[in-house]
Amino acid sequence: MSGNEFSIFQKNNLDNSCKSTDNTGDSNSKMSIIKNGIDETFNELVENVFHFTMIPILDKEYNSPVIYLPELLEILKSNVNTGTELEILEQGIFERTLLADPEIYLLKTKHNVSMSSNTTEKECIVYLFQCFIELTLAKQENRYPTIKEDIYSKIFGFLCTNVSTALKQPDLYSPQNINDQVLKIFETNMASFEDYVKFFTSVNKQIILDEDDGESQIKSIYQPILKKVKEKILKSTIIFLPHCEIALLQVFSAESFLANMLIDDCYVPDTSPGFHYTNTVLGAIFAISGLPQTPGGRFEYFLKPMEELSGPLESNIWSGLEILHVQLHKIFLYLLKAGPEVKHKTLSWLGSCLEKNMGRCKLWNIEMSMLGFISDGFALNLSAVLLKLCQPFISNTDNPKLLKIDPTYCAAKVHNNEESRKLGVHLLKLNENTMLLPTDVEGSREDDNFSDNRPVAKGQFNFITECFYMTQKSLEIGFAQVQEKMTNINQELARMQQTFVDAQQSGSATSEVMKLINDRMEGEMTKFNYLCQCFLTGVSPSKSKCVAGSTNIKCTNLVGTIFTKI
Repeated sequence: MSGNEFSIFQKNNLDNSCKSTDNTGDSNSKMSIIKNGIDETFNELVENVFHFTMIPILDKEYNSPVIYLPELLEILKSNVNTGTELEILEQGIFERTLLADPEIYLLKTKHNVSMSSNTTEKECIVYLFQCFIELTLAKQENRYPTIKEDIYSKIFGFLCTNVSTALKQPDLYSPQNINDQVLKIFETNMASFEDYVKFFTSVNKQIILDEDDGESQIKSIYQPILKKVKEKILKSTIIFLPHCEIALLQVFSAESFLANMLIDDCYVPDTSPGFHYTNTVLGAIFAISGLPQTPGGRFEYFLKPMEELSGPLESNIWSGLEILHVQLHKIFLYLLKAGPEVKHKTLSWLGSCLEKNMGRCKLWNIEMSMLGFISDGFALNLSAVLLKLCQPFISNTDNPKLLKIDPTYCAAKVHNNEESRKLGVHLLKLNENTMLLPTDVEGSREDDNFSDNRPVAKGQFNFITECFYMTQKSLEIGFAQVQEKMTNINQELARMQQTFVDAQQSGSATSEVMKLINDRMEGEMTKFNYLCQCFLTGVSPSKSKCVAGSTNIKCTNLVGTIFTKI
């Protein structure tokens, strides 16, 4: 208690004031004072939810593990005539979060009572979150019928106020690390997704109410947490996925205030190269694949393809990538549903990422020039997620939603963010791509005064159109490039194998030469095996159907456009 500003209250205060109910005279008088105004049902709720008692009795054996608060006893003694249960509880919750070692205040329990970890929990955010979940269950199950709705609302308010205080003033709870605790509540997976969202929504509303500039306060609170999350994600692998960090991002993307803050935190300046998208928290997740982050980088797996059994490893990689794609799809689905502003920013992020990395498709690109772009793993994962977003309307050619795909999207031009928002065009510079058939525009591009007369639909393009064309572009910079690399590596392996066989048959090659050829073959096989696993996961039965459906829909769309023009 040395670090607690309330350490002047010692256990002997309670010893002198809390007596057995069997005593008579003055001790009974003191017990009546302590119990005065405290409803038994209300105290039972406090004991089961917050794990401290508002009626402490030292020689009583409690039905559940609880602690006493010396400061709470003093409040009861001095404010018995004017204090209410809720006011005492509000103060008690705050005092409980400040306890350095709650275990020393444990009261007796019956022999068959198991200890709850939250009773002696030292970390305030973890403690308050568990209390929030227990209070939610108590309300849903109507465990205390005499406790009314307004009482529950006020108690929830006390919880949110204390969480808000801890997030805004972490020094008050030193030496606790509040940022680590926010991530820690996802490690135990102690609540449903809806409960996590409800918790952060309630806390953020409290922050907004408490502060004049609540949104700025939210950014200052959560940005350090996102930085820590990104650092952990960058250290993870496809075998050991960052499940807690991904769960946190899913909750953040589903909560309106945090979704806006999250996508703002991922902003990449227009002048930055495409590779910089990997340095954002969302980009860091896309980059998880096992493929090297940079050209010429080290592969993590299949290092000895001629010696190792690859079956179990392949299964783990497939499983990891499949889980990653599902979780990423959820994050972006939540972001797209988080409101018009967040949807616009999310589509802008996706469109800019694709536009900045179109250089991956250039014929003049050799491996080392790819340093400025996202990795193959990033591109494949991005394609997989966009395919999942397209799945509802590309499953078959009879889907009426296909009629909403506007082919004039490819000719639309925007010059700034406001035009992008107004027209619903977030995949920039698509109009500059080479057309299948030459246009009058392409013949006059050298003229500064030329006008683009290609038809463009009036009004705003819909999400289906944008998602469809973003998916096509992602397949171009992702699947197509990896397939080409696999073809080249396969051809190189065939040449090496022939060289190896020729050297063996000639008998003139030294052991060093044979080892050199063998090492080169192993290196190329490592590349091929891992590219193959990532590629095949991207075109697994579920996704291959999406790829085929996307191609089919594109052909249908092109034919429909031609006949419409005729």
